[in-house]
This record gives sequence, C-alpha cells and structure tokens, in this order.
Amino acid sequence: MYDVLVIGTGMAGCIAALEARRLGAKVAVASRSWGATALSSGALDIAYTPALSRAHQMPRTLAEHVLDIIAHRRRHPYAVLGVERTIANVEKGFAALAKALAPSELNPRPLDFEAENVSLPSSLGALLPAASALAPHVGLDLVAPVKGTIGVLQLPGLWSFDARRVTAGVRHDAAALGVEATGLEVVPVSYDAAVSAPVLARRLDDLANVDVLARALAGKGKGFVALLAPPVLGLDRHAWVRQRLSVALGAPLVETLAHTPSVPGMRLQRALDRAVRAAGIDGVGDVAAVAIASGKVTGVTTVDQLEINAGAFVLATGRFVAGGVGWGERPKESLFDLPIASEEGPLEADGPDAVLRETPMESHPLMTAGITVNSALAPMREGRVAHANLFAAGMVIGGFASRYVLCADGVAMATGVEAGRNAALAAGAAS
Repeated sequence: MYDVLVIGTGMAGCIAALEARRLGAKVAVASRSWGATALSSGALDIAYTPALSRAHQMPRTLAEHVLDIIAHRRRHPYAVLGVERTIANVEKGFAALAKALAPSELNPRPLDFEAENVSLPSSLGALLPAASALAPHVGLDLVAPVKGTIGVLQLPGLWSFDARRVTAGVRHDAAALGVEATGLEVVPVSYDAAVSAPVLARRLDDLANVDVLARALAGKGKGFVALLAPPVLGLDRHAWVRQRLSVALGAPLVETLAHTPSVPGMRLQRALDRAVRAAGIDGVGDVAAVAIASGKVTGVTTVDQLEINAGAFVLATGRFVAGGVGWGERPKESLFDLPIASEEGPLEADGPDAVLRETPMESHPLMTAGITVNSALAPMREGRVAHANLFAAGMVIGGFASRYVLCADGVAMATGVEAGRNAALAAGAAS
C-alpha cells in the first residue's frame, strides 16, 4: 500500500509526487500517456495578463501579474490559493523543477517575482513573454538591447522552421513593442533536414550526424553575437550538441521556442519521468476505475487489473489534451465524474449560457472548464468536499485559460506543491 498515489505525470503530477516524496511519503504515480507538458514550447509561463487596452500595456513584474490575476479572475487557482501561498508554492515548485531537470541539463533561468517577463523568439516568428525558459532557449531577450547582429539558422527541408518568417516576425513584434528591431540575418547552411522535428532531434543525438552539421556550420557564426536555431538540436544529448555546434560556428546557439510537435516538450517530459524514477517513486500504469467507501477514495484498478491502494490521492489528469476533462452529452471529469465549471460558473448539459462569452476579446468559457476545488485543493461536489482524501493539481482544475494569461507552468507548480503536501498530510505520512 502507498501513502500517496498521483494520477497523472505531467508537470503538476510530477511536482505533486516529488513534494509528497520529499515529505517522507511512499508515493506511486499512474499515467495513461503524455499530455500537455509534452507540448511545452520550452518557455515557463508563470503569470502574464495582457491588458485589453493599449493604454494600460506597460511593463509589470511577475508579482504584479499574479496580483492582477487574483483581482480579476476569482475562480483562478491563484485566487483560490491567495497571493502568499501562490508565490511561496510557485517558488518551491520552481526549485523542485530545477532540481529535477538538472541531471538532464535543462536547468531553467532563475525565477524572480520582482522582475518582468522576458520576450523570447518562437519558431513561428513571434516574441513571447515568459517568466523563465529551459536552458536551450536562454540567452536572448529580444526586447532588451542587443549590440550586434543575430543570425537565424535555416536548415533546408525543415518544414517547421522558416528563418525568413522568424526574422520578419521578430522584427515586427519588436517594433510593435516599441523596441528598435535588433539586426537579424538569415544564415543558410547545406544540410538535409527534410524530416520532422522529433526525427531530426533524435538524428542529432548521434555523433556522426552532428559532425556533418558542424562541418556545414563551420565559420558561419563570424560577425554574429549569437545564432537563433530551430528547436531540434538533439533530444537526450541536446547540451552536448549545442556546445559542439557553437564551437564549429564560432558563436553561441540559442534555440527558439517551439510549436507542435515540440522537441522541447519531449525533453521536458522525459526529464520529469527520469526525476520521478530517481526519487524512488513507482509507476503503476493507467487507472481504469476507482474504489470509494465512506467518503474516501480507497484505491484504483489499473487497465492491467492491478488493485492499488493508498492513503490519499492527487488528481492531475489535465484537461482536454490528456483527457482529464471530456465533453459528451455533458461536460465531465473523466475518472471520478466530478462536476465541471468554467470561469463563468457551473457547466450544465442544458445550460447554453455557460458556454457563451461576453466579448470575443476574452477566452472562451470552454477553455477554462475543469473541476472546482476549495482552498486545500480538494475537489468539490454541490458545495461539499467530494472525497476527503482526494486533492487536485494542474489543468484539471477549472476557472482559467492557461494560454490566455500565460500561467500553465505556474499553476502546475503552485497546485502541485499544495496538493502533494496536503495528500501526504492526509495520509499521515508527512515527516
């Protein structure tokens, strides 16, 4: 029997499992498949709330963005936790994430709530605000002054990255933000990259293939302060690949943020999986059914017909990508059949108003659909705690659209720490 079983192994579930394990609990994780974490761009989104009026768009610190979210989005997990617990939990979750990613050399840049979001270039040619980013994407904040010219690497045949598009888009976004566009120049190389991004990343884990690309890049970094590269430079050996290619270039390589399919997301999920295993946390497979008695969850049955018992449980099954929340005749949470609410309130099968938004400038209510929790992150049903030893973390919690306010990773950290701690306490396992 386990003290804590975490259902879901995205960022929120892994942080919850690592927190419960840190407190002394015997922990297991159950997972169906990769979810939204594996789609990560490589940025770490904590808090960014775009103002609806250009007159109000001004530099703000991360802490100010968090306060803005809490003030205007009463169902958001940050509002449920409150400002002090939100910031403390995000800081603790970020430290746990950094420790987990260190062996995979994905160490994110430090987090500072008194600093502004940085603006990082994406492979679609946009400048995206982010609180931090994984190591391959750190090095160029393109709304900060950069002296010199930045190259943009073009690998022929790689359909997911067009250096000309990236160059034009970054120049446009920088100008829109009132910043003089940094010098950008396309750097073409002769290398066959006519495969998908994940296939190319795996190919570049091989020394022989890296040497071919290194010869094609030799000396092309002359005169550049850095080169932006597609986010494909290795999967498991990415740090070594970037270092080898940077030496050949004669200038540092910085990967853009990714879109799907996302090599940075694959790196992140694989690193989290390794960290969970290294912490002595067992994997038990996919949950098919749950057992409930006397107001508590007593155990689960896996698809392999294994019966797993635990003292407390964390629900971290995500939302639509991972299947934690579904939509059939009515919106539903997939495992416990918990009621669903959006930022606007409960979603009922016969309540069309709940899926209509007041203004097209806002996020759609369905994109904020998830379960309702109390301040301890215990799921609620009809105003009462659904199960006394069940807690929730991450995107399965409703009341926010992560891409609209750029907070998915911060929510995963804040709720993962809280749910993992509360589950360990409920199981009587916290030391």
